[in-house]
Amino acid sequence: MNITNLRPSAAGGCLATFDIEVAPGLRLTSWQLRRSRSGLWRTFCPSARNGTPAAIISSEIHDTITAAAVAAFGGQAPNDTSR
Repeated sequence: MNITNLRPSAAGGCLATFDIEVAPGLRLTSWQLRRSRSGLWRTFCPSARNGTPAAIISSEIHDTITAAAVAAFGGQAPNDTSR
């Protein structure tokens, strides 16, 4: 899994938007990296037209995605509150 096309953003609390290359030929687009008020890093998949998540992912895989996005964004450890 690779984080690609990471773009900084200042819109509505979103720190960055990124794509995930899951495997060659399979890419998930327009994910968001955010930081909660308590300092925890969070990632969000895009919503479908009706507002439901466009992807349902296990918490273990979601944690892996978040760690990879945080590393690509600035190299901080997941849920590092020092930044």
